[in-house]
Amino acid sequence: MSVRERRDRDREHRKQAILDAAERVYFSKGVDATMDDIASAAEIAKGTLYLYFPSKDDLWLSLIVRALASLEGRFRDAVDPADAPPVTIRRIGEAYVRYAQDHANMFRLLLDSAHIVAHSSASPVSLGELARASDSLWTVFTDTLQDGIDRGIFRGDIGAFEMAIIFWSNTTGLLRQMGVARGSETRRREGTAYSFERLDFLRLVAVSNELLLQSLLVKEQPPPAATP
Repeated sequence: MSVRERRDRDREHRKQAILDAAERVYFSKGVDATMDDIASAAEIAKGTLYLYFPSKDDLWLSLIVRALASLEGRFRDAVDPADAPPVTIRRIGEAYVRYAQDHANMFRLLLDSAHIVAHSSASPVSLGELARASDSLWTVFTDTLQDGIDRGIFRGDIGAFEMAIIFWSNTTGLLRQMGVARGSETRRREGTAYSFERLDFLRLVAVSNELLLQSLLVKEQPPPAATP
């Protein structure tokens, strides 16, 4: 290994260690965490932190990119070319739910990402990395849906990306509501007929996604009646 390769490797290791520390700080303090907080958690000088990330916004975007890459890995693991598109869509949906369960804090970061990006003054480089990570994630999903459209399995009057947005919004909305229900004391009053606490949100995700999937399937038309 050359000196340059070793230097690049060490720099990448340090960058990932900083991101690990930033995750811990974000999960405890949210977007209000300061660069001082992150530098302290990473046990480095604040000036060193800025050598890796020009601003806190750039650092947050790097965390989002890492979360997207992790979720994309789950999606790709769920894809088997031997499976029919509807089977793959179900498996991707299940992978998303498991990710939200296994990595609740990273899922929270993804939920916050739209707000973070909307108010970000990050560099064009960081914004470009985020766009590529987002596109790569959506590609896994939309390619499967487009395959189903091309093969006449899914309806052709709705685009693959539009279908993906519908599934994503449905699943994310229910998972977000599950977190609200678990964290809200006002929903735990005894005698409430429509208590969210009583709902099995994971079952609702599975049922609602199946309803969406069934609505996208091309229904076989019955053969014409025989002429007497």
